[in-house]
Amino acid sequence: MIEKPFIIAEIGVNHECSLDRALKLIDLAAEGGADAAKFQTYKAKDLARKDSPAYWDLSKEKTTSQRELFKKFDCFLEKDYERLYEHCLKRNIEFMSTPFSGGAFDWINPLVKRHKLSSSDLTNVELIEKIKSSKKPVIASTGAANMKEIRQLVKTFSCVNNFTLLHCMLSYPTSLKDANLSNIIYLKEQFPDIKIGYSDHLTSNYVHALFSAYIMGASVIETHFTDNKEGLGNDHYHALDVYDLKKLVSWCDDFQKAYGTPRSNVYECEKQSRLQARRSVTSSVKIKSGELLTKENITLKRPGDGIPAIKYYDLLGKKALHDIEEDQKIPDNWLI
Repeated sequence: MIEKPFIIAEIGVNHECSLDRALKLIDLAAEGGADAAKFQTYKAKDLARKDSPAYWDLSKEKTTSQRELFKKFDCFLEKDYERLYEHCLKRNIEFMSTPFSGGAFDWINPLVKRHKLSSSDLTNVELIEKIKSSKKPVIASTGAANMKEIRQLVKTFSCVNNFTLLHCMLSYPTSLKDANLSNIIYLKEQFPDIKIGYSDHLTSNYVHALFSAYIMGASVIETHFTDNKEGLGNDHYHALDVYDLKKLVSWCDDFQKAYGTPRSNVYECEKQSRLQARRSVTSSVKIKSGELLTKENITLKRPGDGIPAIKYYDLLGKKALHDIEEDQKIPDNWLI
């Protein structure tokens, strides 16, 4: 049976500095069926220079400076992440948070079962060394990376038990034509010994594309999550809400149930239908004892509870062993 995907609801900073809203988003992620609720941990001053320009769709998020945008949402302190972690425990959903600096790593490392490395930090050797030192499972996104960088990343984390690569497009939002889901299959071919997943930046109009990623072999699906898809700026405009998440989880559950096993024999659920829908050799007229069986007096009819249809030609020319009425199955011993 195919495994259920590990679904990460990437709340990120869609709480907009409200702890109550962050707690509500955890509730919604749990209600929607996500396996993990993920945040982002950073301080803007440690993340970007003052002159760092925007790389997102400015019609959706009008802040033109990375530093200024990140500064809006770096309000949570260590104790706040502890509160989020505790709330996740209560809701039976895994707490995750992406660290964007060594200091952020120190805050969240005691709280997480696994670490997430952002696409933007695939070459951040300082942070990578910290994450490696934790000896915890690692999930790494590969947005905007070339294969040389990806191979180096895989090599770097070869000592980590349970390492996962996520296909990702570092484009906010990603258009459907740029989703490049075929890269999931390519990464599975290139790295057959590690798990491959998908980190999504499509809009919620394309929930079916996330489902497609699962069908194509993604064992982890990370998708941005919000309580208001109409929210201005930030990541709301390319995020799923609880209703979208429920739909995705339901589709994945159905596919997992339907996936089954390759056919090697008759499936159990088919056995009764096989018996009733197949044909067996049947008398087409009244046949007298000693009469030869011919195409004129025997035929093939349902159900398949007598001599199987495939033996029809083997019966031709044999003698009837006793009288038999029209439309009766030919007895098994007439085939001897």
